[in-house]
Amino acid sequence: MHEQFPTDEPAVVTCGLPYANGDLHVGHLRTYVGGDALSRALERVGQDVAFVCGSDMHGTPIAVNAAEAGVDPEPYALEYHEQYRETFPKFNVEFDSYGHTHDETNTELTREFVRSWIDGDHVVEKEIEVAWDAAADQPLPDRFVEGTCPYCGEAARGDKECHSVLNPVLDLIVLFPV
Repeated sequence: MHEQFPTDEPAVVTCGLPYANGDLHVGHLRTYVGGDALSRALERVGQDVAFVCGSDMHGTPIAVNAAEAGVDPEPYALEYHEQYRETFPKFNVEFDSYGHTHDETNTELTREFVRSWIDGDHVVEKEIEVAWDAAADQPLPDRFVEGTCPYCGEAARGDKECHSVLNPVLDLIVLFPV
């Protein structure tokens, strides 16, 4: 038997967060217009719904593009976040909340999740090898690691190429920042 609409249970509609690393394009709209349509359809049948999303302010794509632009990642990403926030309404995509991963609410909620995982013994601490950028004194993202793929013999980055799963520390012969 199918549940009848509207239901008394509230709903949250969301979509994958766009990396705040470049202009929005039609592929983004394909995702967010669909989320908006679902949210509106649920509201239309009386469902209590929140359509929430935000910009992803982390990740290698942001680090790569910010480095190429010669700026720090956070202000670089924030500029695109503001562009997204202003652009979505122009396409009639209306979020109930559109934030970003550095928002205080998101930061606190993330800390709460992690604390609960630690308290529940769901976090295991272990040492792993990573590629290291000595100049920046930080781990080197896979996309900055280049070398020769031991499986196909072609030039490769730690995050893609011949679709073999590569360990940038163990598998790539030549390591250097791009």
